Amino acid sequence: MDAAQKITLKGAEIVAKSAEIQDSIKKKGEISLRISNDSMAPTIAKGDRIKAVRAAGGSLRKGSIVLLVSEGEVIVRKVLQITHQPGGVHYRLTNDKPQGESTVPQSLILGKVVEAKRGSQVISFDTDREMKGLLKADLGSIVRKLFNKG
Repeated sequence: MDAAQKITLKGAEIVAKSAEIQDSIKKKGEISLRISNDSMAPTIAKGDRIKAVRAAGGSLRKGSIVLLVSEGEVIVRKVLQITHQPGGVHYRLTNDKPQGESTVPQSLILGKVVEAKRGSQVISFDTDREMKGLLKADLGSIVRKLFNKG
């Protein structure tokens, strides 16, 4: 099965496919998949191609979009809350449809979605990179103002 196809698997198959995705993220640092439904629309729509990267410890935050294994599928969800429980870190997740929320352990998270391509448009979800860019831009602006005042 091509990674761009809909991934709906059961039992051992989902373990093998999620291991394949995790392996790709581990070796290459990222994976690209095509979205097969509208559960995350309008944020991510059917047909969008997403890029997910390794989710390093502490890189997930409220609002992060994650790739995970749930009920026999590899799916995309948004992080609503992060809790530290005796069994480890858990994430309360949602989609963009009123179909409810779920809480999953960190072990089910395959990666962090950093962008979606919709036609020629690229939508970035890499808030860490965007914040660093904003901070650099603001700092550069402040430095220029300080030195240009003379």
